[in-house]
Amino acid sequence: MTDESDRDQQKGFDLSADDPLGQLRKLAEGHSFIDELSPQFRSFEDGTLYMLFPHQEQWVNPGMEGSLHGGIVCAMLDTVMGFALMGTAATTEVNSGPTVNLNVNFLVGADEDFEAVGDVVRMGSSTAVVDGILRGVESGETIATA
Repeated sequence: MTDESDRDQQKGFDLSADDPLGQLRKLAEGHSFIDELSPQFRSFEDGTLYMLFPHQEQWVNPGMEGSLHGGIVCAMLDTVMGFALMGTAATTEVNSGPTVNLNVNFLVGADEDFEAVGDVVRMGSSTAVVDGILRGVESGETIATA
């Protein structure tokens, strides 16, 4: 039988702590792929996480005037959505889980830093629905949605 403290430790969260954003940052530390994305965790409240991702030249699509490769856009969205779920799941009996479906709508290319928003829409007993938006920091334009 798993008691409450064992369950909290498995999730990587201290549910009694006052800093869920700091705990999300800590979970990301040392993850080589997430480190490569260089995210900045900005705010987390009521199931919504805001992050910033810098535009990095090594991920630009050749011949696309500075626009990032679509796989990187997907990774940014998946990252913000996953961490929004982790923060929300930490306050429930449900553990965070893998992405089971990711449908990305690419709206425009962008050569700027990005704000990513992950919003937990619904938590079920075994799955969750999380929406994601990627916007240009300077332009405010929506780059992609998931």
